[in-house]
Amino acid sequence: RVWADDVRGVITELGLQRPVLVGWSYAGRVVGDYLTAHGSAALAGINYVDASSSLGDPAFLGPDVGLLGPQAMLAPGADAFIDGTIRFLRACFATQPDPADFQAMLAFNMLAPLYVRAGLAGRPANYAEVLKALRLPVLVSHGEQDRILATPMARFTAATVPGARLSLYPNSGHAPFWEEP
Repeated sequence: RVWADDVRGVITELGLQRPVLVGWSYAGRVVGDYLTAHGSAALAGINYVDASSSLGDPAFLGPDVGLLGPQAMLAPGADAFIDGTIRFLRACFATQPDPADFQAMLAFNMLAPLYVRAGLAGRPANYAEVLKALRLPVLVSHGEQDRILATPMARFTAATVPGARLSLYPNSGHAPFWEEP
């Protein structure tokens, strides 16, 4: 509910009139939280980008989803934490970013402390009923080489939302907006 209210607070404070929410990766769950708490009436549309909308099927998870766990991004100790974050970021791309961009991405990721990352894990993600009830434009964008969330996740989201459009990016991993802008 906190994230749902944060999204609504930003919409209200900025005076946005029917914005389009774009949720990348875990933010698909934040969009789901918003829809669950506040509905979709104030929105013009949604774009799920390599986004989580369910944890109901192991086929939704890519081979490197474990990098979000205790052996990588949730590893205790600074060295393990940094190494795990580097491995996670590398897994986000089919084509690696140039070194300067990668370093900036790493720096931004390191700003999220371990306790914040740990707080993301372990909560349910069942948004199927909310997705089925949507009656607004929804685009589901997904990199076909995503090693974090597999293409079946995107197909599930697109199939669950009435009239949703699926847009696949064949040469992208978890960040199609970076690899195939």
